[in-house]
Amino acid sequence: MNFYWLKSVVDYTEIILIILFVVHLIIKYNNKHITIRLFLSFLTLKLLVEVYCFFGYTDWIIEKYSFFQEYRLAIPFIELIYSPLLFFITLSILKEGFVLKLKHYLQFSTAIIFLFWFVINADFIESQLIFVFMFVRLYFLFYVTLSIYYLKVKDENKVYKNLLYMFIGFLLWNLFWSLEFYGWQVFNLFDKSFAWIIYLISEFIFLFSLVYFFYSVITNSKLLPLKIKKRNLLPENKIELIGNKINHALNTDKLFKNPDLNLKRFAKEISVTPNEITNFTNSILNKNFSKLIIEYRIKESQYLLKKYSTNEKTIETIMYESGFNSKSVFYTAFKKETGMTPKTYRLMF
Repeated sequence: MNFYWLKSVVDYTEIILIILFVVHLIIKYNNKHITIRLFLSFLTLKLLVEVYCFFGYTDWIIEKYSFFQEYRLAIPFIELIYSPLLFFITLSILKEGFVLKLKHYLQFSTAIIFLFWFVINADFIESQLIFVFMFVRLYFLFYVTLSIYYLKVKDENKVYKNLLYMFIGFLLWNLFWSLEFYGWQVFNLFDKSFAWIIYLISEFIFLFSLVYFFYSVITNSKLLPLKIKKRNLLPENKIELIGNKINHALNTDKLFKNPDLNLKRFAKEISVTPNEITNFTNSILNKNFSKLIIEYRIKESQYLLKKYSTNEKTIETIMYESGFNSKSVFYTAFKKETGMTPKTYRLMF
């Protein structure tokens, strides 16, 4: 049975869908935000792979344009780049003010080593294709699994469950693709027709995962940072600096625990002007300063409610330790962020 036509339909659909998703992100969302930049980078690289697969696995195109075969090892190189991006997307969503640091950039060294090795010894790489693809699949599997783990552990309120489901879909896609590749081409466990069926299942899983997340983004604007109409007045070199200072002040120093904290005091603590903080939170984080502080206080209260029983710490004690000094404000903010009262939340653990 010939499945080439169905493969072409799936590849073509994936290409169109990714292009639409990229255009949607560019038009509607804040392109300066690290999450959107990472998403666009991943989708662009994935688009390159899909375009290559669409043309590179079509017999008459390969016969006419030999470079599709000559440069097929560009695919594992691209996959080695976009695998860490998935994990960085997860970190940027879960961690306010996330910025890429040296330790993150070092994770692209695998792709650089592969490229360097290919340049100096292409014949050896060609002779070890099975091991190359095995490593690439395991590499992708590692980062997807890591992303799933972080989302399950850190996203206690399941705010980003749609992203989690997409990653689970990517995990299944990778496993089915590996089953097809090694079951047929390496161990000859089944014939070509059955291998095609498994391959198409893997592609349909990837397609469905992307469609599901794309639909979730369209129907829920809170999933990703929207583009704002206000012009960003901060120079590029200050954005990262201010982001790092805010991140350190809230995640390390936990200044939000001070119930008397306001914009002016916070600005003084991190040696940044109030206007710069306002500009950063509005244009980069798409929220005002007060909302940012409340979010951190709610996350802290969730952590304490989960960690301590009623006998150890009352809800009121946790409220004060999280930085709130008003019961009504605390309960209203908690219900708005989590969809439940602090008491109901505590009963879950």
